[in-house]
Amino acid sequence: MLSSKQANIKVLKTAILILIFCFFSLIFGFVATDGGEGFILIGTSLLSVAILSATILTRKDYFLLEPITYILLIVIFSFFLKSFYVILEVKSNPIVANKLLFGMGIENLSYGALILLLGLIFLSIGYSIKLPRLKIPNKITTITVSKKRFILFSFASICISYISFFLFVDSLNVSLSSLEDLSRKRFQGEGETAASRLDSLSYIYYRLSLLAKAPMYFLIYFKLKNRFKWKSLYGFLLIGCISINLIVPFFISNKAGILLPLTDILVMAYIINRKINFKKIILIGVPILLVLSFIASVRAGDSIAGHSVADRLFGDRYLMGITKNAHIINGVPEKIDFFYGETLIAWSNIFLPESLKFDNKAFTELDYYIGSRIFDNDFSGIPPGIISEMYLNFGAAGVIFGMLLIGIFLRWMHHTLLYPTKENSPLMLILYAIIMVRLPVFLFNNGLGVTILKILADTLIVLIFIFLAMKIKRN
Repeated sequence: MLSSKQANIKVLKTAILILIFCFFSLIFGFVATDGGEGFILIGTSLLSVAILSATILTRKDYFLLEPITYILLIVIFSFFLKSFYVILEVKSNPIVANKLLFGMGIENLSYGALILLLGLIFLSIGYSIKLPRLKIPNKITTITVSKKRFILFSFASICISYISFFLFVDSLNVSLSSLEDLSRKRFQGEGETAASRLDSLSYIYYRLSLLAKAPMYFLIYFKLKNRFKWKSLYGFLLIGCISINLIVPFFISNKAGILLPLTDILVMAYIINRKINFKKIILIGVPILLVLSFIASVRAGDSIAGHSVADRLFGDRYLMGITKNAHIINGVPEKIDFFYGETLIAWSNIFLPESLKFDNKAFTELDYYIGSRIFDNDFSGIPPGIISEMYLNFGAAGVIFGMLLIGIFLRWMHHTLLYPTKENSPLMLILYAIIMVRLPVFLFNNGLGVTILKILADTLIVLIFIFLAMKIKRN
């Protein structure tokens, strides 16, 4: 443990390095933009990085892999670096001019950039507020494993996953004669929405093919604790779980389906060992990056050599991309009317009886509505991300109060779920990894409704598995 003086010196050194980085970034940005409109993008994105960094540096109880870290990485990657990419490539790259800017000039991005900055400022303020954590009952944090039931339900989960995957593939009725088909297979027909992309039976098969994810997390926990060797029954089960959890997302060209579980595992390993093994990360990460690059190529329907590395990293509409957010924010209310909270509750549609369901596609399928109204894209959806979604509902006031509450909630959830992991609770450790990774990623890439449903889908199978395969230790 560092002394208080050593910790302060470390914070000071980090702050100086950040200031130096900001200074040279501003100089480079000024030169790249000739001090024009594009400089506002550099300034706002850089200020966002500085504010989030300050939020981290002023925390004495900062944990390396908590939500604010992911948000900072998202801002650096999809706001700061992407702003440079857009500015430097706007005159020569058709991806920037035609796809990202979509007929809009650099000068039209400024208002969207300021709204993103506003949202991040109030998120940082909210994240700095520490509420008392919710105490998790001991009967939950002290759940222990029943070995026979654990093996039985792990094996059953793997079998169900593989069988469901083959049924899922069969139900799609697609030809896999070319690489492009690996991407097209996810759709039943052009113009379909999220609700009709897969028929109900196909979607059930797909969700069941992911059941092995639950025992995988517990087996990885036990492996990290050195409870078993690879050449054992548990090792065999873990290999079976990992295999199907790589096959399914690869088949449907889902990069997040590979990347998110790996991030979950990284969080679990860090909490257990309190260190990051960079050598292992490189050995595992390089092949995975190659696979993800291949998936990106397949989804784009082109060859692997089709675009530059920069185009593959920044040439799409995801996370906090300034062009995507600026288009959406500038489109209110000319192309899209304010929703006044409707999109924030639309996720509950899935739980309502048919007579009570919302029938307004504008907010029940918001990403497809945005794709159609803003980007003239009737084939695939373009999700807004949480800041733009708050603006779509209540304008700048929604961004201020909404992001403030989200900042408070993220800090409270982190504090509530992290504490029990220190008591060697595998369930709480797994839930922390799943929830704390998905909250910032899906919030800033998709929006509130998708985030809630994605977290429910991934945590529900873990809770069902623990109920079936574990026994509760009673005091």
